[in-house]
Amino acid sequence: MRAKLLDTWMAWIELEQRKRLGLAIHMFDLQFPALFHNQPYISKGETVNLVLPCEAAFWEAKSPEAWKVLLGPAEIPSAMYFMVPLDTCLLYPELKRDPPYAPIDSYSKIILISALFGHIFEWRQNMNIVLHSAFIRAPESIGPAEGLADRQRWLRNGLKAWLDNYHHSNVRGNVSQAPPAGLLLHHLANIYLDINISDLHLYAGRSGLNEDIQLAEDALRRWCQSSGSKRTIERVHEMLDLARRTIEDEMAATCGFEVSVALLTGGLICWMYDRLGGEGPSGDWVRY
Repeated sequence: MRAKLLDTWMAWIELEQRKRLGLAIHMFDLQFPALFHNQPYISKGETVNLVLPCEAAFWEAKSPEAWKVLLGPAEIPSAMYFMVPLDTCLLYPELKRDPPYAPIDSYSKIILISALFGHIFEWRQNMNIVLHSAFIRAPESIGPAEGLADRQRWLRNGLKAWLDNYHHSNVRGNVSQAPPAGLLLHHLANIYLDINISDLHLYAGRSGLNEDIQLAEDALRRWCQSSGSKRTIERVHEMLDLARRTIEDEMAATCGFEVSVALLTGGLICWMYDRLGGEGPSGDWVRY
């Protein structure tokens, strides 16, 4: 009997290891749109059947007997499809209904917020096609057309749903707040919806071509003079303050990559805003 239980336990461990390896690969791929604003390699269709990790207690069980006590009559621990929390963010806000609460761990919260960047990246690519800097010479910033504006609102609602369901502890009995990495990514995602990060990188000299720098400068100057730029700078300051607190609380070791990108992106935006004549103060961050 014990030998059979041991075989079952070891087989499940191997299955869970493969699942967690796949999640790690997916998480790495999601960092391309989230942290580098580049195209991910894994398509959304390939992640339909993605399954999140089981509860930590099962994974940390020291023996097959301890595992079985936690398991009860079930054959293996239950796990949740990734589409369930994703629908919580993207589907139910549009239906104007409260989603069935899907509790997930800190790692899954980071995967979820990173997955939203894939949708933001696609939206921004469409925006770049419709509103390319080379074809716009108006002195004021031009907003997205109706369809793209609706999609921007949809993505903004999805980010709010992530914050409401997976961070705020007073909402729907959730007692597990999101980790600093997830909150930094949430700030970045909102900023990516506000400003064209590709233009920011080009203005900083990514391509090295003067033509690209000039086109990016024209587009960013129009953005700096737009009515929404001041709110974006406030978001940037909130993100930089969170990054600073994360470092001061000695938690940067758990999210060093996200802290680095937040500081780089926030610093570039403050630098650009200060140089191109933004209406609001860019704050003390410019000096750093």
